[in-house]
Amino acid sequence: MVFLVGDDVLQLKPYEEAFYNIARSIRRKLSSIIICEGSDDAKILKSIIRKIGIECKATIGVSHGGGQPSIDELIEYVIVLSRLSRRLKSIGLVIDSEELTPHEKYSNILSKLKGKQQDIGFSKIEEVVIEENFYMLKIRFDQRVINLLMAISGLTEYPFKHHMIEDHALKLAFKEKDLDQSIVNDLTRSKEAFNSVDNIIALIERASKENIIASFNHLINLIKYVCEEPKT
Repeated sequence: MVFLVGDDVLQLKPYEEAFYNIARSIRRKLSSIIICEGSDDAKILKSIIRKIGIECKATIGVSHGGGQPSIDELIEYVIVLSRLSRRLKSIGLVIDSEELTPHEKYSNILSKLKGKQQDIGFSKIEEVVIEENFYMLKIRFDQRVINLLMAISGLTEYPFKHHMIEDHALKLAFKEKDLDQSIVNDLTRSKEAFNSVDNIIALIERASKENIIASFNHLINLIKYVCEEPKT
């Protein structure tokens, strides 16, 4: 069953009863869920899935329509979902690194998870994949394992204070020669290079798959693990 239909996404707010209801409603249907911190991230991710042509058997949840969720909130998603769904095998997070490097953001999440070991009830965390923008953890319980995959957006090669998913869209625009790289000097953040997320989606739709993979490699990795669910 394919759950990525049209533009539908789930709004996730971990401290509200609605989130628990959503989690309960999907626990018997899904083995994977992807949590994006904002609606634009979800739209970009879904456009890449369509472009690459992967049938994704996961659902996409949006944590906020605007504003960055705290690491504590992201950890709360993992806690709630791992408790309520015995079927769940993979949780994907699509988040911005913001003022941190991607690896610093990852390290903060890993540290928080380890501090919540008793709350979550897992026995061990294993680091499986550690790359520049993509990380994979195995969270081991007594009788099951959940893969936590993190696609952390942001390219530190660009001299911005805040790093986000639009950094990768900017890289794609350069590869497609839609924009000249000199524009970087006129920007305070990559988002300023695009009028709206619709411009980014249009760019993805006309771009070559090769350039998309090179620009959004962290999302491609997440899609392959969560949607295709390879055995590791």
